[in-house]
Amino acid sequence: MEQGINSKSMWDAASKAGLALGAVSCAFMLINPLTAIKSSSVVLNLFGSFLGLVLWAAKFFGCIWLMKYFMKKLCKDFPDADNMHTRRLGIMAAALSALVYSAFSLAYVSYINPEMFNESIDLVMQSYSSMLSSDELSQIEEMKGDMGKLSFFSNFFYCLIYGCILSAIVSRNIPSQNPFEDTTDNQ
Repeated sequence: MEQGINSKSMWDAASKAGLALGAVSCAFMLINPLTAIKSSSVVLNLFGSFLGLVLWAAKFFGCIWLMKYFMKKLCKDFPDADNMHTRRLGIMAAALSALVYSAFSLAYVSYINPEMFNESIDLVMQSYSSMLSSDELSQIEEMKGDMGKLSFFSNFFYCLIYGCILSAIVSRNIPSQNPFEDTTDNQ
């Protein structure tokens, strides 16, 4: 590309990165419950836990790799891009992916698997019913209707903070600050 980097090109690159990062996280949210093997066999339970851990690690490192990929792609598409541009791209991508993931989380909690939080709240109420007053129990019961909103905002802020920290770390060396590095391909 021969044009310089501008706001429109930054948002275009960030939207692609945000959609990719959000899609990875949403896919993990759909696949992760499949690893919860409920069996009387200890081996199957350990296998399910191990598989869940492997999937989480794949999501975690996959998101880091995707962030680096889109930052390097920005530098390749716009040779005048510097560390400030890649950091800005990371923050914008983090905000957009947080929005995608949080919206999917809201839909998941509200429509796809609403009984997930209801079962958790019922378990808490059963466990602590002897220690809580009737007012406190009724407040916990009222929270069931607000779980979608709580899930949306908590996921949004968590993903945004995580993405901003990740972009600050990753963008430090993209593009490389090494003056002796050969940036041309001689092959």
